[in-house]
Amino acid sequence: MGGLSCFAELRTITQKLRQSVCELDSITCRATFGDSRCGVDAEALFVSGAVTNVGSESDRIFTDTSLAAADNYYSPGMVEWLTGENAGLSHEVESNVSHVVTLTFHTRYDIAIGDTYRIRPDCAKRF
Repeated sequence: MGGLSCFAELRTITQKLRQSVCELDSITCRATFGDSRCGVDAEALFVSGAVTNVGSESDRIFTDTSLAAADNYYSPGMVEWLTGENAGLSHEVESNVSHVVTLTFHTRYDIAIGDTYRIRPDCAKRF
């Protein structure tokens, strides 16, 4: 019939015993930061900024002189790019010291002076 085929999958009653019926326990928090299980409003933590200087690794380190947070306040953290070649992408923050933000991983494109972003602290998954 048109080259289509169908295969029936037969499972026994023991397959139901292999399925999880309750949430597993963990040393670290299993919720996603900002979801209903977490209970934190992650959107309210975002702060907007603009790149004023680019570091030695132009796809990983940038400076924003208007960033007024304490050192490593955004470590761990999240940066969402609003303008520039990386617009729409998100990256994890490794550290922020004296207005210099270092990302954990390289961005797809080089960061440019004037690129706007928003940054927020993230969860370390510890209770």
